[in-house]
Amino acid sequence: MVQAVASIGIAELERMVLTQLAVQTLAASPPALELFLQEAYATALIARSLCRRHEPLLDPGLAWPAGLLYDIGKLLRLTLKPAEDEEIRRAMLIGACTYTTAEASLSLQDQHLLGASLLYKWQLPLIYVDVALYGEREDPMAWPGTQESLALRRIVSAASSLRGVTRERTSAEERAKNQARAQELLKLGEEAFLAEMAVVYQLLPSVKTLLG
Repeated sequence: MVQAVASIGIAELERMVLTQLAVQTLAASPPALELFLQEAYATALIARSLCRRHEPLLDPGLAWPAGLLYDIGKLLRLTLKPAEDEEIRRAMLIGACTYTTAEASLSLQDQHLLGASLLYKWQLPLIYVDVALYGEREDPMAWPGTQESLALRRIVSAASSLRGVTRERTSAEERAKNQARAQELLKLGEEAFLAEMAVVYQLLPSVKTLLG
């Protein structure tokens, strides 16, 4: 066991364990689970990539589980309240908007609060609870935190926004908001932003590989 841990690495082992925990604990239907994992894997991959370039002092091993569990509240709602999730998805299609916007328009409980509460109940590291709770706020950096938690929050929030730019089913306005948010969080000019998007599009095919 010790040799296996040394061979895999602590960060990679943590990623594997958290992935299995997220998948097995919430028994969603296969299509629902695949939808969640598509978004989760994409955010995690982008976050890990961003971490290496924009937060070199932050352990990239933190970025993967934080990105993976960032939206775990969606899977929780999908499992416990599928009718609510269906209502949100319908509002997303009608309004060509994001999950968060649709959720707010229906006056439903914030899925990030649901997710953060679940991660806290699981007794996962508080840095992941922090990202789940604050990462999707309009200004995720407005809430206090440690230097490490703020850095991780910034990276995962930017990863989610960059992922949002790639979603063709959302409106041009929503994609523009995601672009502006990513540029603000990462302090990117137009040229640097386009370079980041090129990396994002290179990473996205790996999601299909991870899904098997």
